[in-house]
Amino acid sequence: MKQWYQRRVRECLLELIKKERLVLSQIVQISINTTFLQKYSSCMETFVSSKTGCTVSDTTRARDLYGLKMFVKVKEEAKTRIHAKLMEKIDEFFELSRYNWMTTEAREYPSDYMNDLLNYLKNTFKTFTQLEHHVAIGSCEAAGNHISQKLYDIFVDPSITQMTRVALDILDQDVIAYEGFALDSPVAGVSEIKLLIPIQSLRNLINLIKQGEYDKYIA
Repeated sequence: MKQWYQRRVRECLLELIKKERLVLSQIVQISINTTFLQKYSSCMETFVSSKTGCTVSDTTRARDLYGLKMFVKVKEEAKTRIHAKLMEKIDEFFELSRYNWMTTEAREYPSDYMNDLLNYLKNTFKTFTQLEHHVAIGSCEAAGNHISQKLYDIFVDPSITQMTRVALDILDQDVIAYEGFALDSPVAGVSEIKLLIPIQSLRNLINLIKQGEYDKYIA
């Protein structure tokens, strides 16, 4: 009976967290709840023992029923799902990006989609405060890597054959906006360097082109 309870709780949590209809905030909450369940596992062990007729201390299996081993797989799955949902959301914002590479209309502010994306991430990361620290930081770093790669891919798209200086400046404004986001410590304890390193290749490329030294980048 004890083993049945163990399997059933684990299976229910895993089934729940894998449901595609769940949004990011729901997965985050499940992860937080799982951490609390793990923390107060002794209380749950007592409850299960009252249902099974087994004392908490009479076997190692009973002690581990709702302990650390019980929730490791669930928490790992939650971490994977949080990352996946975050990347999906970032992709949705990038689908709204519109760059006119031949434009001559200058502006000195980021694109609307970039502003919306960074504001979304700032608000989302505020809900990560009760997540395990390594999960929150890992999610933030993954988001930084994904944004940097998306911007780089946009810029080096082989279909782009011409580009005005104004268009380059507009893309640069979006890169600057991301760099400001990275420097603003969106998650407590996250390394600014780890958020900025992924965008460095694009930053160097833009700077070299502006300085008329594109051949140095090719070399």
